[in-house]
Amino acid sequence: MMGKKVTAFLVTVGLASSVWGAMPFGSFGGLVSGTNGASGVVGVHGWCLDDDGVAYVDIYVDGVIVGRADYGRNRPGVAQMYPGYPDSDAAGFGFLLDTTRFPNGTHTISAKCVSLSGEQVWLQQKEVEFTNTSNMLKPFGEITFPEADVEMKGVCDLTDPNRRYAVISGWVLDLGLTPEDNGVGYVELMIDGVIHANTRLHCTFDPLLGGFTNCYGLESLDVFERYPMIFNATHAGFRFVIDVGVLISSFGLSEGNHHISIRAGDISDQVSEIANMNVVFKCAEPAANEESFGAFDILGGLMQSGLMEIEGWALDWEGVNHVEVWVDGMYMGNATYGTPRPDISASFPGYPDSAAPGFVFVLDTTLLSDGEHEVAIRVVDAAGEPTIIGVKSFVVLNNPM
Repeated sequence: MMGKKVTAFLVTVGLASSVWGAMPFGSFGGLVSGTNGASGVVGVHGWCLDDDGVAYVDIYVDGVIVGRADYGRNRPGVAQMYPGYPDSDAAGFGFLLDTTRFPNGTHTISAKCVSLSGEQVWLQQKEVEFTNTSNMLKPFGEITFPEADVEMKGVCDLTDPNRRYAVISGWVLDLGLTPEDNGVGYVELMIDGVIHANTRLHCTFDPLLGGFTNCYGLESLDVFERYPMIFNATHAGFRFVIDVGVLISSFGLSEGNHHISIRAGDISDQVSEIANMNVVFKCAEPAANEESFGAFDILGGLMQSGLMEIEGWALDWEGVNHVEVWVDGMYMGNATYGTPRPDISASFPGYPDSAAPGFVFVLDTTLLSDGEHEVAIRVVDAAGEPTIIGVKSFVVLNNPM
């Protein structure tokens, strides 16, 4: 007979009606679009749970494995129905399937869920019609920087040698049924529907602009992780740089709202608009001291003991003088500022410290009591103006019971 304590535990976690040690279970939803027809790269999704926890979910086409799904996505409905399971708060999975790898026609897509203890269950399969033709396989991608509706500032006084630049970056990929129809030929930046730059015509390398400018083919390992089977996924990045002050003062664009779009053509001249966004152009006020900005992370998670490492980056148009670390309102010291951060340098060229905007600080948590604390990063610019760029909580546990 099951003991009272075990029974009470099962009731508490909502599993009293289930059998401990049961096989994994879940649902495979097929195409994210909800249809049964697909071309190009499509998303498939579902969810899976097990009382021991889920190790992974593999995706199959016609009984042959094609890849491992991204497990751990939020599925609120599943969490409400099955509380208490190890992964119930994030039981969802997703996978990007390249249908061009298969002949046109009907194919069977299925998912296999494997628990941490090695139990395996096949979720229900879906029949999907793959219909790929060359004219359907146009370039696709996204703008990853900046976010929509961002304010892009420029120096509208063209006699001022201290120029400000705005970066638009992202990635583009292309699928093809044959090698002659596979690959990106060019990427264009369009402002208010007018071509501003073309990577085939205007690609240059300029250290003052942060490196490769108006170029396609930049390293994109994060894209490769999402699309490992697509040609050139490791070098799918694009990067454009604009001088908003020049656009306003020399080309007659107004301060205010404008439309940015990215258009790409593949090597067989199929063209598509892959992304667009609204932005705001503005002349920078030269007399105003602008706030510092940046971000930081606590390495190793929010539960800390011993030495705690803080890494981040900071920039200021007036230049960064130093970066301070405060814990619970108490000054702990200055971070070491000036470490390379190529990702930040590429996104914010033209700032006094953009070549090396990183900082690092090691905090000795044994100087703090066990329990929750709050760390704040304060950046002081060259004019002496301070800005708090972020605050985060962490828990010290140096003396466990």
